[in-house]
Amino acid sequence: MHVVFEPTGPFHHQLESHLAKAGIPFSRINPRHARKFAEATGKLAKTDRVDAIRMGALLEPRTSMICNKLQSALQELAAGRRNLTRDRTALLNRQKNLQLSLLKRKHPVEVAL
Repeated sequence: MHVVFEPTGPFHHQLESHLAKAGIPFSRINPRHARKFAEATGKLAKTDRVDAIRMGALLEPRTSMICNKLQSALQELAAGRRNLTRDRTALLNRQKNLQLSLLKRKHPVEVAL
């Protein structure tokens, strides 16, 4: 048996842990890749679950490894930084288009990320 799934939010960590303890191999599939694969094969399903199952069955993706606590923490920090950078960029872009002086800042705060 080989379990193929799309990771969603923090919920997949517990699944991975249980699968690893049981010695069951698993593969995490990027949801976008599964969708693009389904589109490419011309068999687009109504659910991502079906797309992931088809992709897993046809491509036999490599087995994923479970992350240790340090790797998980680093991944979470990197994702947090990406989100903060994206939000900061959006805020600075919106600030350029403001018309009301009340909302404008003469010197936007620059934060090194």
